Amino acid sequence: MWMAALAAGGMLVALIAAARVAVMSRRFSALSQSHWELRFEFARLRARVAKLDGGSAGDTPDEASTSARSES
Repeated sequence: MWMAALAAGGMLVALIAAARVAVMSRRFSALSQSHWELRFEFARLRARVAKLDGGSAGDTPDEASTSARSES
């Protein structure tokens, strides 16, 4: 009898874990999509500002941080 209760408890824990994984997976997917949308928007706005300032629109944050590190 106690083996059946232990097995039922294990199944309950597994079902709860599976439900939490599904929720976290959907949340991660939404956050990942938001991340890429924001990166795209940031790049688009950076290009607009560079165009208005007359600067180079090709500069990326990675290039700027690399040149700043090399100057130090």
